[in-house]
Amino acid sequence: MFISVKRLPRDVPSDENFTAVVVDVLRATTVMATAFENGAKEIVTCVEVDEAKRLADGVPGRTLLCGERFCNPIPGFDLGNSPGDYGPLKVSGATLVMTTTNGTRALDSARHAKTVYAGAFVNLSALIEQLRDESNVCVICAGTDGNETEEDILFAGALVAQLANLWAPVTLDRSAEACAAEWEAFRREGE
Repeated sequence: MFISVKRLPRDVPSDENFTAVVVDVLRATTVMATAFENGAKEIVTCVEVDEAKRLADGVPGRTLLCGERFCNPIPGFDLGNSPGDYGPLKVSGATLVMTTTNGTRALDSARHAKTVYAGAFVNLSALIEQLRDESNVCVICAGTDGNETEEDILFAGALVAQLANLWAPVTLDRSAEACAAEWEAFRREGE
């Protein structure tokens, strides 16, 4: 397995020979994992607010408009971007159409990948199991407004470190090595 980490979406390759793990820990990918855990049928992501509204109008069945802009709920949308909003009574069986400031843009950057996963600490164990047989994994950190974020990099490091410990052989690019080292330093600091 080869693992690379892109600290920002602008660095994502445009080929199709990788499995992407997109990370926006605060909050988009945590919301997505929570929504699926609570029974959401599907999540459709889009970059723009108008695009989300258009898509939601065309989805059959129960559909919820979800997302935020610059941490604020979008007027007229059903749900914001807090995991606490995505309980089973609200999302079970629904298709969610979601747009966020950073996370859905990062997901869009992975559109050429053969498979795309949303990564968060709440689904780390399941994600590690899903990636077991992959040969080329690219972890894509969403960042915030074009800047790297510590929480995304720490998640990338945790994922890389656990994959490297569980599934051999693993080769890491420099960024993946650095993220794993940052994660290990963070863990040691907390002990």
